[in-house]
Amino acid sequence: MSHPELCMRKIHYNPDTAVDSHMDIAITKNCYQYLLVIILDTRKLAVDRFRHYIIRNRHLLTEKNGSFVGVACADFEATDIRCKWSAKEVPFLFVFDDPQQITRFLKDLRIKDVFHIVLDAIAIPLTNVLRSPETYPFMELTFHDVKYVHKFRDYVFQLPDLATKNKGMLVAGTKSLRIYSGERFPNYIVATQWTHKEYFAQYLRDVEGLLNGEQYACTVRVLFTVTPHYAPPDM
Repeated sequence: MSHPELCMRKIHYNPDTAVDSHMDIAITKNCYQYLLVIILDTRKLAVDRFRHYIIRNRHLLTEKNGSFVGVACADFEATDIRCKWSAKEVPFLFVFDDPQQITRFLKDLRIKDVFHIVLDAIAIPLTNVLRSPETYPFMELTFHDVKYVHKFRDYVFQLPDLATKNKGMLVAGTKSLRIYSGERFPNYIVATQWTHKEYFAQYLRDVEGLLNGEQYACTVRVLFTVTPHYAPPDM
């Protein structure tokens, strides 16, 4: 699948700029959850068809202590994502307690075998427990291709306080990503949750004052509206 964003590419190791094991830029973790993001390309598979497939196979989630959080839709007015994100790209969000269970879930789901497509699938270790989209319907996902690690570390460590200041919740800030499939290769992801878009807009103004364009990292920042999944009764 070819993506409209130009700056997401596979990272080749450079000792001067790489986000490696010797550079700790992870925000302190307060939980053990993982957010699994599967990005559906609706040019190849309809949202309803994939959602129904997930629901029909919900036993694969319950067996692996996972849950279906909901479906996300990009807000093209909240951030400038022209040429960076397509309206045809729709993330499905899941939460697990164990990354090994994510691996098993994706294997058992057999997306490639059933639909003959390869979707972006990324697992993100969470810093704080994910809030319900019923009360926090807006989620920011920011994909970074970090260029200058030391400067980026100074920037990213300010984000939790900025999110709290603007009545939001930072739920992830990490380089410890598990990329299972697809063509996106960010080397750092930040995720926040919000009760109102206005609070995110205030936060964004503060963040953009810290991160001057692509000075520290090539960034794709997207605010999503998350429609929560309500589990159907057993059939």
